Amino acid sequence: MVDFSLRLEKPNIHRAWVSGVTMGLSYLIGGLIPMIPYFVMPHVGQAFMVSIGVTAFILLLFGYVKNYIAIRNHRAGAWGAIQTLIIGVLAAGTSYIIIKALDS
Repeated sequence: MVDFSLRLEKPNIHRAWVSGVTMGLSYLIGGLIPMIPYFVMPHVGQAFMVSIGVTAFILLLFGYVKNYIAIRNHRAGAWGAIQTLIIGVLAAGTSYIIIKALDS
C-alpha cells in the first residue's frame, strides 16, 4: 500500500532502532538531571527545592532554544520558554494528583 498508492519509499528498519535508542536515552538523561540533587545533598527538603529550580531552568532553556531554532526570533524563544515551563508544571501537578489519588 505504501509503495503503490502513496508512492512512498519503504521505511528503514535501522532508522527506527536509532530513533528508539535516541529517545530512550533522552528520557533517561532528562529524568536523571532533576534527580542529581538527591544524590549529592544530605537533606531531602533542600534537594527538593534545588531539583525544582534545576527542572524549571532546564524547561525554560529547552523551550527557548526549541522555539528560537524553529522561528529565529528572540520573542518566540521567550514565548516557547514560558509555554514549556507551563506544560512542565501542569504535567508535574497532574502526576502528583494521580499519585495522591492512587495512594489514598
